Amino acid sequence: MSEHSDLSLLIAFFGLHDSKVKGRTRIQKEICVLKHEDAVPISFDFKPYFYGSYSVRLSNVINILVATGILEQAIVRVGFRVYRYDYNLTGVGRKLFLSIKKRLEEKNPEILSKLESKIKTLEEMSIPSITSQAKECSGIPSIKT
Repeated sequence: MSEHSDLSLLIAFFGLHDSKVKGRTRIQKEICVLKHEDAVPISFDFKPYFYGSYSVRLSNVINILVATGILEQAIVRVGFRVYRYDYNLTGVGRKLFLSIKKRLEEKNPEILSKLESKIKTLEEMSIPSITSQAKECSGIPSIKT
């Protein structure tokens, strides 16, 4: 798949969540599950990392979406020197999502349906459960520290 398709599917990913996506780890694992378990045509490559699968390019694309004003990043303090990065679409991102969603409805409704269904399921799961599922379906382990 092309970079353009990855961007469109990633924007759709954020738009289909009921609220902000809480944490970078959640994003990485949910995208990994969508790719490996549900065959969503995303070309991000994952490698072993501290909490299992991790894609450098996915992280970079998210940073670009923040820098271009499509995604909003909120830094939430969750403990002493521990922070979580939450993401949601900005107004501009929401308009872009609606355009992408309309195009998917017309040209690729099965992918849109798969994303909608799976994201609802993933939203209800805990981070440890999603991490385990990502490890299982991708075969990518955590690195040992």
